[in-house]
Amino acid sequence: MLLACILLINLSSAGYAVNSDENTAPVADEDELAAEDSAGFQSTINQTDTLLSEESSSGTVSESLMESREGNSGPTSEDTAKTENGDLAPCEVKCETDCSINDSEDSEEYGDNSGTLYEAAGGTVITQEAVLLAAASLKTYIESSGKLPSTVTVGGQVLTVDQFMDLMLKTLLRISGTATALTVRTVQTAPNPSGTATGTLQKTAYLNLAKNVLNFINTNNRAPNYITAGIGKISYQSFIHAISKILTFHQTNKRLPNYVTVQRITSAITPAPVSGSVTQEAVLSAAASLKTYIESNGKLPSTVTVGGQVLTVDQFMDLMLKTLLRISGTATALTVRTVQTAPNPSGTATGTLQKTAYLNLAKNVLNFINTNNRAPNYITAGIGKISYQSFIHAISKILTFHQTNKRLPNYVTVQRITSTSPPASLETRRENDPYNGEGLSGYLVATANCQVNDSTIRSLAANLTAGLSSAWDKATAIFNWVRDNISYSFYYNTRYGAVNTLKYRTGNCVDQTHLLIALFRAAGLAARYVHGTCTFNSGNTYGHVWAQVLVGDTWYAADPTSSSNSLGAVRNWNTATAKIRGKYASLPF
Repeated sequence: MLLACILLINLSSAGYAVNSDENTAPVADEDELAAEDSAGFQSTINQTDTLLSEESSSGTVSESLMESREGNSGPTSEDTAKTENGDLAPCEVKCETDCSINDSEDSEEYGDNSGTLYEAAGGTVITQEAVLLAAASLKTYIESSGKLPSTVTVGGQVLTVDQFMDLMLKTLLRISGTATALTVRTVQTAPNPSGTATGTLQKTAYLNLAKNVLNFINTNNRAPNYITAGIGKISYQSFIHAISKILTFHQTNKRLPNYVTVQRITSAITPAPVSGSVTQEAVLSAAASLKTYIESNGKLPSTVTVGGQVLTVDQFMDLMLKTLLRISGTATALTVRTVQTAPNPSGTATGTLQKTAYLNLAKNVLNFINTNNRAPNYITAGIGKISYQSFIHAISKILTFHQTNKRLPNYVTVQRITSTSPPASLETRRENDPYNGEGLSGYLVATANCQVNDSTIRSLAANLTAGLSSAWDKATAIFNWVRDNISYSFYYNTRYGAVNTLKYRTGNCVDQTHLLIALFRAAGLAARYVHGTCTFNSGNTYGHVWAQVLVGDTWYAADPTSSSNSLGAVRNWNTATAKIRGKYASLPF
């Protein structure tokens, strides 16, 4: 077992590979396209599979950094140290700034015995207009899907539904004349949600309920189990839906409604046929979100929101193909139309399509839709029968490449879409953090010691993730390679950076993390540094550095310094007592 590399703190594109026949066979209409899953997708709201309901009790609102770097010279014999039992000696990092070990309350700790990681509240202020826009999207989502999402994106921040309910209530009170700051804060979910009441609430009643629920959150730091009104106990999801309707009414009519109808949220409804046109920019933006969703979840969503309209995946595929042809020079109107799904989807082909081939396929599929008013069962190309979801993923990659590079790629890789995802048990481990909507741009770029754009880094990342579609599979492949192929060396702080750690195949915890994060980012995965004070299995307490990589809505710990660790699970130091000193886009030492 590798003893982790440790900081002693004063103790201290996606190159779209496709090499294939450029001859394009006609679209076939039999067989099987891999079936779509029913996980609803929107560019602003991500769904959950769980509706909140159950019982509780009482009340109107019921509760029931550091030594100079020594340069990039290669490793020496003194750099590699092992203990008598074969474990690696701790790597130390000396601080140039105040990073001494202490037990003050200013230090963030990984949770308590419950296994929950408690982090500071957001503190970011959101605009009223951003809340109103997100409320309208939330209303549309609930009424299309028959359930609440798990997160809502507001002003660029991904919030929990509880946090967004808090913002909606504050916005409602602001509109009614009560001065309220729209500050994001941590709001825990209700422990035992319940309620079934439906009916009408007059303006006075719903404003009073808004005040009561906010007072409850102020006192308890969580959402109530149910909301008691004259019509009875209102469920959590019905209340959120009602508030979203009130705010959407205000956005349209510039006044609050005289009453609101509280409805019971029912099972998913198929989106009604829609019409009208959307902009090319809206399609490109939604295509990038779709690509991210597929690669994070290993499956297609059931719906995609484009320019404020909730469309089926078939409708959006139609729009993506039209957009692709527009970009290539064919005049095509981006008009939304009804497109039925394929009756017997199939296909398993993977490989490379050159630009000529994928443009011909786009024309063929659009011609098929024009004739049959539905999606084809599979798409035949030189590489074989391409499945429905693999084809959609490939088109989303092409459009995302164009959005970034302002040109079409020379080729695209058709991949098999898999459903591999993180084990649910990892989400509650102390070393893994929930994604709270923080901006991700800084977690994707190169820094001085994290050379994301270096050719050797990008080549290795591409090789390690070749043929993988889900973010979890990519992250796992990269983590396992670094853990298993980079040996431990004992020294302070950064010495080699990502490129030379790869070159010399050795490094302390800092340099191993530089390499790991560079590879994650080169593969398109947001990753960050974590600096903490950890008690290792040996009983010794030291400073330490490791990575976290974002997959879905969770930051998963990635500590490659011990063979006992796996992605999302640290076993060589005590996560219950670790103190977190900082989380960085660029490591400051």
